[in-house]
Amino acid sequence: MNRLEMLGKAYELAFFIHGDEEVATRIVCAAAAKLEVAATAQSKRLYYHPARRHFASASDQTGSPRKIWLSDAHLLQRLIYIESETYEKRREQDSTPPDEDDLVIFFVKHLVRITLRRNSFYVAVGISRLLYSYSTAETMEIYNLVLQDPERVKDDYYYRSRKGVLMNELKERFGDLLRTYRGEHGELRFQTADRTPRRSELVKECLSFFTPWATLCLLPEGLDPVVGEIVDFVTRDPKQEDSIELNRIHALAHPRCYERLIGALRLSSPSEKLALPQFFLDRSGSNEGPHSRQRYAPEVDEKKLRAIEDELSEQALRRKKSTAGLLRIMVDGAERAHLELSSDRRAEFTIPKNAELIEVRSSDPQGELIFATRLLAGDAMGEIQKSSSHRIVLEGAQEISIDVARPSPGEANNLLVAVTYRERRQATAASLLQQLFSPLRRPRAWRWAPVFLSALTLAVVVVVLVALKLHREAPQARDAQPGKPAAGEHRVINAEGKRLVNSPDSQNQRDQTHKVKVKESGQSMTPNVARRPPNATGGPVTGERGASDSERTGAVPAQSSRLTLVEVKKVFVEPLGDSSGQAIVEILSDRLRSTKRFVITPTRDEADAVLKVSAQPEPSGKIASPTQRLLVTAVLVNSNGDVLWPVTQGGKGRSYSGSPAKVATGIVSDLLGDLQNRERKR
Repeated sequence: MNRLEMLGKAYELAFFIHGDEEVATRIVCAAAAKLEVAATAQSKRLYYHPARRHFASASDQTGSPRKIWLSDAHLLQRLIYIESETYEKRREQDSTPPDEDDLVIFFVKHLVRITLRRNSFYVAVGISRLLYSYSTAETMEIYNLVLQDPERVKDDYYYRSRKGVLMNELKERFGDLLRTYRGEHGELRFQTADRTPRRSELVKECLSFFTPWATLCLLPEGLDPVVGEIVDFVTRDPKQEDSIELNRIHALAHPRCYERLIGALRLSSPSEKLALPQFFLDRSGSNEGPHSRQRYAPEVDEKKLRAIEDELSEQALRRKKSTAGLLRIMVDGAERAHLELSSDRRAEFTIPKNAELIEVRSSDPQGELIFATRLLAGDAMGEIQKSSSHRIVLEGAQEISIDVARPSPGEANNLLVAVTYRERRQATAASLLQQLFSPLRRPRAWRWAPVFLSALTLAVVVVVLVALKLHREAPQARDAQPGKPAAGEHRVINAEGKRLVNSPDSQNQRDQTHKVKVKESGQSMTPNVARRPPNATGGPVTGERGASDSERTGAVPAQSSRLTLVEVKKVFVEPLGDSSGQAIVEILSDRLRSTKRFVITPTRDEADAVLKVSAQPEPSGKIASPTQRLLVTAVLVNSNGDVLWPVTQGGKGRSYSGSPAKVATGIVSDLLGDLQNRERKR
């Protein structure tokens, strides 16, 4: 299915539900926009193409349309159902309520929506037990015939409990429009309307529209449920389970295939078992009479498709230009968290296990803007065995990841969600030149060409003069550098070619200076590491004399003292205080290493800077597990003790609290965020 066909089917589906061209167009635009930014497990990347056109005209269909994955079509179908609900509720609350046929369409659509997002078992229960009145035993026969796997058969109690879950969700959606009663054996059911041929045909029409797109009826004619096997419903390959599941769902949802199942099992026909609920309207509205509106969409012309494509292109351009400061995270239309990008790049929260849609939204002067979405599966907790991460990189190089994981055993009804924001934008020479010369593309700009050239010439002259001045001052600056050898001092490179070592005279002079400093500070003058005497010939002392100066003073090598935060590549992570700090060092080192931005060194000598981490348990007790909370302070320093990070904390370090994993994630996120801000300002 190509993009043109997919959007055409989406428009037909939305029009069938509402019978209004403008509403159908709005629904398709909103659903397609959410699909465009849907995060995937393969880290989807979006690119902005000005004036792009994915659609060929009606008279030019010789080109090869862009192919999309079948799963995209099914996601769009689900998004149409989600976007439609807002307009449905608006009509239900309007002064002129919808008629009975409208409510039937809304009911069947919602039933398919809440069952399709789970699996074929829920589809079987929803269709057979709530849309039709087949018994629990008959529903078990229907599903077992489709399942074709005796080892996965469920008992009758599970069928009844899942029916109760679906009834609760339908009651929550339609409220007082539906009423229940206790039937045989105390079973809770909806009060039903009379069976009529017109209602039966309308239900079949709904199911034909709501069956998953691009799926086929694979039930053979004259199926014998006793000896026959439906080969298209059986697989031993886990990789094929998704496509097999789609085959089962089609057989249960499509009215013609469902009638074949019922006929093979010799059960009463679906028309005889129809159990549509009675809708109770608070306002004056007719539940009887013929349907008053058109349900089939007029032919989708090129103008409508171009309008949808232009809307998607406009949103892509807005995302590319966006400089969002606040991201709002919505779950099923309700805000659950937000990110202040000036200080936060990650948000963690829990959601109900039956949540359906996660959205990351921002805003610009033109209004709301969708950055990312993730459409969730059903509430079968077995689907999430471990953390599931979906990512998307937007047109402006903003990366958003939405991670969903199983919660702790004490929160079985919730899912843990983490949303992380990163920026990959890098200023290139090409983009800078493009911004510089973009005004010249306009014809009127050439009127100012003399002024522009004069200003450019003046700027070049100033740059040349400044460069000459800096070149003349460079030798004097090099002579004044602290690291340069003084008069009478000689530097010798050891055999490894790595460390510069002073001659004996220079070393003695430095030792005397060191002794004076130590005496003034009140410390012991006993050296920590014994030095080897000069060789017999009075030659220079080599690098074998013991610990280096940086090792004796506890600092990183002197050559790193002039590095800035942006220039730091190699980092040594040092725990301070008691053994509590060691619990976080390994996790923090792994997180820093995984960023590909830093190299973690095993010793201080090899590092450009030292990340000092002071940790202690919270007053609640000692470290007993990786989830125990810590109070942590982190600071990055160079060899002079100058604080490179954090840049806004007055040199006191940044404080964190939480589990070692959470604290490590926070430190890495803040460090990378400040680093990226520095890189952009350079």
